[in-house]
Amino acid sequence: MVFVLALAVAGAAISASMSTSYRGTVKSGGKLSFRTTATSLVGFKASVSPLCVSVASGSSVIKVYPVLLQSPTKLTKGHFKITFQGSSSTFITVTGSVKAKSASGRINVRYTTTIGTAIYACSSKTTWTAKKA
Repeated sequence: MVFVLALAVAGAAISASMSTSYRGTVKSGGKLSFRTTATSLVGFKASVSPLCVSVASGSSVIKVYPVLLQSPTKLTKGHFKITFQGSSSTFITVTGSVKAKSASGRINVRYTTTIGTAIYACSSKTTWTAKKA
């Protein structure tokens, strides 16, 4: 009986440490990838193309912005939410749901940047989809 219990605990530990990789695309044009375990999501990487507008110079540009969120995030019934607040008014929110073979969600990015002498406010709200790699 003790031997069977030990195997069950060892089996649970092995399955919890196994990870699944997902790869996909961002609707606004870009790629993404991440890994999941039974309880968390880690290594979320994506590229988005926010529109950057400067009121002072009356111009706009589209820039590629890398979203690199490495901290493990808890999966609750297959759903997750990652929030990041950084320098230069940077604010990133990634939400999604992960199923056995696919995943989907939203990415919101806001930040400011300086190009030349103009300050640009940049933002992107887009969706993403991924499949088990």
